[in-house]
Amino acid sequence: MKKIFTLILATAACFNLYSQTLDDAQKALEGEQYEKARAILETLVKTDSLAGENYFHLGSLYLTLGEDELAINTFNQGIKQKKGGNLNYIGLGQYFLDEEQPDSASKYFGKALEKTRKKDTKELMYVARAYTKSYKPDYTKAAEYAKQAIAKNSKLAQAYLILGDAEFNLGNASEAFSAYRYAYDYDNELLRAKLHLAVITKNARAFDEAVNALNELTVSNPEYGPTYRELAETYYLWSLMDNSHRKDYITKALGYYKQYLTLTDQSLNSRMRHADFLILAKDYEALEKEAQEMQKLDKVNPRILRYLGYSAFENGNYTDAIKALNDFIAQVEPKRVVGLDYAYLARAQKKFAVTDEGVIIDSVEFVQMLDNISKAIAKEATLDNEFSELGIKFFKAKQYQNAYELFGTLIENPKSSLLEKLYYSNSVFYDVANRDSAEQVALLPVMVRADSVYGQVTVGAPSTQDAYFNRARLNRCMGETYEPNSIKYFQDYINIVSGKEAELAKERVREKISEAYTYIGTFYVESDQAMAIENFEKAVEFNPTNEHALQSLKFLKHTK
Repeated sequence: MKKIFTLILATAACFNLYSQTLDDAQKALEGEQYEKARAILETLVKTDSLAGENYFHLGSLYLTLGEDELAINTFNQGIKQKKGGNLNYIGLGQYFLDEEQPDSASKYFGKALEKTRKKDTKELMYVARAYTKSYKPDYTKAAEYAKQAIAKNSKLAQAYLILGDAEFNLGNASEAFSAYRYAYDYDNELLRAKLHLAVITKNARAFDEAVNALNELTVSNPEYGPTYRELAETYYLWSLMDNSHRKDYITKALGYYKQYLTLTDQSLNSRMRHADFLILAKDYEALEKEAQEMQKLDKVNPRILRYLGYSAFENGNYTDAIKALNDFIAQVEPKRVVGLDYAYLARAQKKFAVTDEGVIIDSVEFVQMLDNISKAIAKEATLDNEFSELGIKFFKAKQYQNAYELFGTLIENPKSSLLEKLYYSNSVFYDVANRDSAEQVALLPVMVRADSVYGQVTVGAPSTQDAYFNRARLNRCMGETYEPNSIKYFQDYINIVSGKEAELAKERVREKISEAYTYIGTFYVESDQAMAIENFEKAVEFNPTNEHALQSLKFLKHTK
């Protein structure tokens, strides 16, 4: 009797496992239950190996989980299947999008589409989805393919969902809202469509309405995990807008994220999303604990090192932070490294490179810090002000080379401030002004860049008078070829300050005007003595003790 009972249990277990369908897998994916979806898809591939679509969805999940090699192998196996095998070309196309090879991606997308029939829509939908899910998304193309699918079937809910994603990321909130609404109307089980209607409301900062909509979704579908994640993120954003309730909203956000984890099978991917949220919420103690728990689940996943690095830095363990982040960057595929990784590494290196007072104590670490700042900027990271503040410390301490090396890195950012640019060019000028002519020649490329950056400052803030004056002086250091530029910039300085009565009353400014006229006068001594005399007289007018101008006037008038 015991054997029979055991057999019944075993048979029932097998039936539950093998009776699950592709729809079940897609529902698990929809609910961000990645481990459950993986188990179903891997089983389907084994039990229904002739269906190429099973391979496609499994390979796509592997791409989502960062397991590219497994994904490619799965797609290549899927291509061989007669039924739905062509869908796997779309998976390979997404892989090449991720690798920043759009031409190869287009080739594979074309292969998937070339044998489709007139009413086929699945391939168009999945190509559209590939363009939205890639590490290098192209939302315009995603929208185009989704619309082609809709043109063939105007009630295709999934196509509207993908179109909504594309329009949302293109910043077209109204079009996205309409697409999500159609998606949900045509398929009431498509919960992500309804969820994103609330997300659009959240992004419009209508937090009350967004929370109400999300709460309704938790009542009607309490097991749908992504709703709790969105509640967490909504309360987090609300906390940024309402300081009086910040602590309460952050507490609610963290609570909802725990519910999200509970409902999404505690998979590593879900826990990583939780870790990402802990970074936003600045709960670094919880982040470090979460990273340590994830490491127990998967000792080889390099992404966990990212969280260990971030949390170690924020918790003051800078040596551990540098090690974890260097290990992460060395182990992970380059496309998965983001600007924030390099920014955190640079911040940690700063702790060993420079004292709080702005004294460099490890030049090697300083150079590595600059390199990682540059890499962070290339990845479009938003840097903290601490690097600009360090540059200002260098400048005030007259460590001009250190200052311009740091500011020169910071202004690689297209969004760098005019103040950072001004500090860069001024640092170069003050540094080269104290060097001999041979050193100045060697530094000509640096001076040329600083000259150009001065131009950016004066275009962005035309009344920045000292930018004109120092640019003129810098051009004097750059050699004879650039001497005529000095005349122009000195004259620009004179024109700017001449309209400012308060500035003209300052002795320092009057001395600069006198210097500018003196240089212009000297330039014209041999070619136009009348012009030279006129400028020297103005120089003396603003500074009666200007010895060079006085002597020049005496000489010129004597020789007339």
